Amino acid sequence: MHYTDLIAAFILKVFWKLKRWLLIYLPNRPLLDGPYSEPGISYPASLSPGNPARGEAWLNGDYSLPGAIVHAPGNNPFYLRPPNEEWAMSLQSFDWLQHVIVLNTPKANTIAVQAILDWITYTSLSNRLAWKSEIVARRLMVWSQALPFLIPLMTTIDRAKVLASMGTQARYLEHMAESTLPGYARIVSASGLTYSAFAITGGGGRLQTGIRILCRELKKQILQDGGHISREPKLLAQILMDLTAIRHAMQQRQIEVPQDINTSCNLISSAIDFYCYPDGQFCVFNGSTQGEKPLIDAAKKLKQKKSKGFQYATSSGYQKLISGQSHIMMDVGKTPPASYSQQAHVAPLAFEFTHNAQRIFVNCGPNLVNGNEWREASRTPAAHNTLSFPSLSSNFFLKSEFSKKMLGTRLSAPNLKCVARRIEDPGGTWLEASHNLFAKLNGYSHHRRIYLMTDGYDFRGEDSLLPSGKTQTPSKFVIRFHLHPDINVSASSDGKSVLLAYKKGPGWIFLCSGTHLESMQVMESVYMGAHGYPVRSNQIVLTGMPDSNGAFINWGLKVAHDIEQK
Repeated sequence: MHYTDLIAAFILKVFWKLKRWLLIYLPNRPLLDGPYSEPGISYPASLSPGNPARGEAWLNGDYSLPGAIVHAPGNNPFYLRPPNEEWAMSLQSFDWLQHVIVLNTPKANTIAVQAILDWITYTSLSNRLAWKSEIVARRLMVWSQALPFLIPLMTTIDRAKVLASMGTQARYLEHMAESTLPGYARIVSASGLTYSAFAITGGGGRLQTGIRILCRELKKQILQDGGHISREPKLLAQILMDLTAIRHAMQQRQIEVPQDINTSCNLISSAIDFYCYPDGQFCVFNGSTQGEKPLIDAAKKLKQKKSKGFQYATSSGYQKLISGQSHIMMDVGKTPPASYSQQAHVAPLAFEFTHNAQRIFVNCGPNLVNGNEWREASRTPAAHNTLSFPSLSSNFFLKSEFSKKMLGTRLSAPNLKCVARRIEDPGGTWLEASHNLFAKLNGYSHHRRIYLMTDGYDFRGEDSLLPSGKTQTPSKFVIRFHLHPDINVSASSDGKSVLLAYKKGPGWIFLCSGTHLESMQVMESVYMGAHGYPVRSNQIVLTGMPDSNGAFINWGLKVAHDIEQK
C-alpha cells in the first residue's frame, strides 16, 4: 500500500464531504434549486431488458439484492431494516425496478409508482447511501426508463413531484459525479449525469459536464481489447447499454457523438463475444458473475460491425482456447492497478472449462450476499481453479480498517506479473504461462501448461513450482478444480481417477499423477457464479509438498463417450 494514496484519499474524502454539506445545508439549497423540468427522452427499455422471473419474485416479497438475501412478503422493502449498507444501496439505486416494469401489469406498475413516490416522501438528502453519486445516477436512468409506463398512472401532483425530484437529483449529481472511488462507479456517475440532460429538460450544462467526465473515464478504463481495466467481464454489458442510450439520445437531438463513445462501444461489443461461453453468458473471473441473460442478449444485438473474433485479450490478460465444442478461458494477466482493484480476485493462471453449453470446471465466483468475510474468501486463489498455498491466503488484502474506509476493498497483493506463450499446431493448442505471485512470499514461481486437442475431447495440464530467488520456504500446496453444481462426481476406489457426469452430455474422466502428489480428494465446494449466492457443488483437490527442486504435477480430463447420465 502506498501511503501517498492513503493521504490523497483522505484529503479527497474531506473535500467531497464538505461539498456535500454545502449542497444540503446552505439556506434554501441554492445549488440544488432549479426550473421545473418536463420529461425528455426516456432511457430505451430495449437497452435494459428486465427479467420477468425476478420481477414476479419481487412482487411476492423476494427482495434479494447484492448485499443480502431478503424474503419479506407483505412488507414494503423501504420500511425494512437494511441488513447491510450494500443491500441498502442496491435498493436505493432502483436497479431492481426494471424487472418489475417489464411485467407491465396493473399490479406491477402500481407497485412501481408507489415505490418511487415513497422514496420521494421518505428519503431525505441526509441519507448518505441514497445520495452516493453512482446510486443517484443509476436511479435517474431507471426512473427515466420507467416513466413512459408509469406517468399514465400518476396524478398531476405526483407527476410534478417525480419530475421535481429528478431535477434535484440531476443537479446534485452535477456537483458530485466525481466523488466516487476510481473505476466503474465513476463511469456510472458520468453516464447518469449525461443521460439526465436528455431525460428531463434544462440540462445543457449537465450534458457538457457529463460528456467531459465520461470521455475522460472511458479513455482510462476501456482497454484496447475492449475489456474493463478492473478485468471484470460482466461490467461490459451495462456500460455498453448506457453508452448506447446516450448515443441514441444525442443522435435524436442531432448532437455529434464524441469519438471516445463510438470507439468504446465498438471495442466493448467485440469483447462481450470473447468473454461469453456457448451458453450465452460470461466467464466467472475477477468479481464477475455469469450476468443476466436478457441483458447480454440485448448487448450482443448492438454489434454493428461483423469483426473476426479473437482468442487472446492482450490488454486484459485472458486467453481463450476453442476446439470442437470445448472452450477454455485462462487468466494470464496481471492484477489491475490498485485503485481499480476493488472487486479484483487474486487467481493467476486460473481457468474454466466448458463443453458445449455445459460448464464443467468453474471458478467459485463472487459472494454478494454473505458479508465481507465470505467476499474476501471468494477473492483468494483457493476459490479458483489454480494452485495455491493455504498459508499465504491472507496476504492479498488491506488489513487496516482505516485503509479500507479510505481506499475501499482494493488488493494489496505483490506486483503480480504473468508471462504466457501460445502454440497452435495441427493436433491442438498449447498454452504455457507462469507468474511471480509466490516468489517473494515463499520463493517459488508457478508454471502451468495446458493442452486442448483439436476435437475438444482431450484436455491436459501440468502444474510446476520452480525455485525463484535465493531462499525457498516449502509448505503444502493445493491445486483445486471446482465443479459446476450440475456435475455429478464419483471418485475411483483407488483414488487415482474421478468420473464426471451430467445430463445431456458425455462423461469425463479426470486423472492425475506426479512424484510430489500426496493425495487426490473430492471435497465440498460452492458455486456463486450464477447469482452471487452460494450453491453447493464439489471440487477435486490435489495436495502436495515441494522440495528444494520444486514440484511437478500432471493432470488431464478425457471424454468417456460410453458414460452418459440419462
